Amino acid sequence: MSLIANAIQYLLKDSNDPKQIQNFVNGEFVNSSSNDKINSEDPSVGEVWLQLPNSDEPDVDRAVDAATSAFENWSATSKEHRARLLNRVADSIEANADALAQLESKDQGKTVKMARWVWC
Repeated sequence: MSLIANAIQYLLKDSNDPKQIQNFVNGEFVNSSSNDKINSEDPSVGEVWLQLPNSDEPDVDRAVDAATSAFENWSATSKEHRARLLNRVADSIEANADALAQLESKDQGKTVKMARWVWC
């Protein structure tokens, strides 16, 4: 199962507790250095359904360092290989458009139909 599909499955799981999201840096999920969270409420019920990292300067520095380190290898990768990788990401998003629309609706209060338009 793809990383995107795994993330969607986690976010769609029924639970009374808010989902905990981490930063994704250098191919790994990591906590923010402060461990502070930002609550995201489901507008339809007014309850926190998601907690996001309140990333600070050290988190940004870590992400920039990872991107800088990856740049040389990514730049040396053929354009055909990069295109294949990016198409795989696009295919995964397209294959999961309905679930992504459900999540967008839950997070932003849009109708699923309107949120689906964003993902297609």
